[in-house]
Amino acid sequence: MSILNWLNSEAIHVVGVSVSWAEVMGDATGLLSVWWAAKEHVWNWPVGLVNSAMFLVLFTDARLFANATLQIAFILLGIYGWWSWLRRDEGTDQLEVPIRRTNRAEWIGIIVAVVTAQIAVTTLLSLWADSPAPFWDSLRVGAEPRRDVRPKLES
Repeated sequence: MSILNWLNSEAIHVVGVSVSWAEVMGDATGLLSVWWAAKEHVWNWPVGLVNSAMFLVLFTDARLFANATLQIAFILLGIYGWWSWLRRDEGTDQLEVPIRRTNRAEWIGIIVAVVTAQIAVTTLLSLWADSPAPFWDSLRVGAEPRRDVRPKLES
């Protein structure tokens, strides 16, 4: 059995629903990643990469192509974020990119980008992909990229 077949095989059965190993591992690594991010611990980055890889497998198998593509973006941003996180000021050992709040201008840009992305991706999936639910598949794609690599409290 290949690793992809194993990841897509049933791990548990919950309330009549089959749950794959990719989903179980994705959920577990997601929880760990959020925990470590809240603690401002560097392990949030590599565990987040595993999380995105598990959901890439899950979404690809479910033919949710927009969400699968989003996981590729998260993997690339996670590599850059991990590298950025490790860079510290030599004198103070503080992060070179401090964690801060999103300002008003950024929120306006985020809202415009989310609405535009939602319309564009739903249209593309409706016209050119075999997505079973183009609107719902693209909903997360429009909303998620607002979590940029620079740490924000709202992320």
